[in-house]
Amino acid sequence: TYPSANELLKLGSVWLLNEASYCTDHNAKARRLSESDEMDTPDWKDMTLRVHYVPERFFVAHEVDWAKYCKGLLLDGCTSAYVDGVKQTVPMTGLPDKKDGVRVYENDEIGFALLNKPGGMPTNSTK
Repeated sequence: TYPSANELLKLGSVWLLNEASYCTDHNAKARRLSESDEMDTPDWKDMTLRVHYVPERFFVAHEVDWAKYCKGLLLDGCTSAYVDGVKQTVPMTGLPDKKDGVRVYENDEIGFALLNKPGGMPTNSTK
């Protein structure tokens, strides 16, 4: 299925470009539209609306809730995650709702998080 128009705006897949300015001004750029542009009525002379209706770049990143815990940890009301022999618990504020979460474990003291990254999402190392 394809994303709705509202989802496309949230994903940043809709752009507005003034062709006349783009051809004459090397600093002219397309403007990414968002939900806040809903009531905008541009003068359509020389304007092009570009819509990426099948966003392929990291679309899967929007199918999960990065702020919530993974549902797999909540089966039978417990987790199977142990750190230093201590069974970990999931805070009530981190429970997933409509979208599944990705967090498995996190430790704010040392700045560490273990994520269940969705398939199709690239992984880039950090320095």
